[in-house]
Formats: sequence, C-alpha cells, structure tokens
Amino acid sequence: MNASTGKTLGIILLVLLVLMLLWPIRLLWLAPSGVFHGIFDGWDGIHVGRIHLGPWPWIGFAGLFGLALLAIGIWILVWVYNDAEKRGLSGALWVVLVIVLHLLGLIIYLIVRSSHPERAPGQPAPAPAAGPTPPPAPAAPPVAPQPPQPPGCPQCGKPVAPAHAYCPTCGTKQ
Repeated sequence: MNASTGKTLGIILLVLLVLMLLWPIRLLWLAPSGVFHGIFDGWDGIHVGRIHLGPWPWIGFAGLFGLALLAIGIWILVWVYNDAEKRGLSGALWVVLVIVLHLLGLIIYLIVRSSHPERAPGQPAPAPAAGPTPPPAPAAPPVAPQPPQPPGCPQCGKPVAPAHAYCPTCGTKQ
C-alpha cells in the first residue's frame, strides 16, 4: 500500500469516526422537531417469499437518501484532500476545515484553491522564504582598460605591428 492510499483510508476512517461521535448529538437535536417520526414506524422489514428478514429501517427511502448523502460527503472530503495535496496545500487541514464548517468550509476551499495552481507530478513544493532576503552581491570590479591594439590590415583586418611594412597574414603593403 503506498502512502497516498494510506492517507486516503485514514481520512475515510477519521470521517466515519467523527460521524459516529456526532450521530447521537444529531439525534438529540433533530428528534424533538419530529424529523424521525414515520421513518422507522409502520415498516416491518423485507419479505422474500415466506422468509421475513426483520425490520431494517435503513433500507427505506430515507435510509437510502441518508446513505447517498454520506457517500457524497465522503467523496467530497477525499476530493478536497487529493486536490489540496496536488496544489501544495495541507490536505488534512482542509479536510478538517470542511468537516467542521461543512458547506462554508467547501466554499472557502474553492475560493482559496483558485490562487494555487496545480503542480506537475514531479515538481517539488515551493520552499517557504526563510527570513529576510540577503543583500545583493557586490558589483563586479571594473575591468582594466586593454592596451591599444596595433592598427589592422585594410585587406584582412588582422593586427599588424607598426614595424612591419607588409601584413604577415595576407601580404598587403601597409
């Protein structure tokens, strides 16, 4: 199992753990408003011929709708994690933010992600700037003037010493 798969499984397990911990609180908050009335009542389970499989309340429409919402939520969390990691952001931090703030966290992530382009697969993350930038390097020392070159041959352009009457390269008279 590579590191990416392990991280993804860890996130899924973390999401399930958070949902398990928040489930009783959700029931205490929603039950007084009558949301659960009728979802689990009046349905006696699945019958296959003469076999009665018992009441499975999570199989009804509301249960399937809840499972679909759970699957979509987990898919969004996995997408946020993978996309944040591709852009050089902390995937775990953004997943926690989306879990805590729900839709608002997702909207914040979508706004922030637009300013972080996707990195190429082999490209390393940009290193953060460490403190102030160093002062610029001193300018190169001035170059000493070159000695004057002897005049060149009018025919070939090669330098010819003033003592020569003829060009040593092409033989033209100077």
